Amino acid sequence: MSRVAFKLDILYTFSVHLIWELTMNSATISVKEARRNFAKILKSAENGEETIITKNGKVVARILPPKKRQVLDLDELRKFRE
Repeated sequence: MSRVAFKLDILYTFSVHLIWELTMNSATISVKEARRNFAKILKSAENGEETIITKNGKVVARILPPKKRQVLDLDELRKFRE
C-alpha cells in the first residue's frame, strides 16, 4: 500500500468514526432544559452520550463524554505500511 493510499485509508476511517460520533448517542435540549437537568446531562455524558444545547434553535454548546484513548498496536500500524 502506498503512503498516499495509507493516508487516505486513515482519513476515511477517522471520518467514519467522526460522523458516527456526531450522529449517534446524542440528545438536543434547550438552555432552559439544560439548566434544570444539568445533573442528568452529566450522568448521560458519563454513560457515553452527547448532549447538544440550543438557544433560539441554534446550537450553542455540546457536552461530550471524555474521550477513551485507544492504544494502537505497532504491528497493526506496520501492516498498513505494507
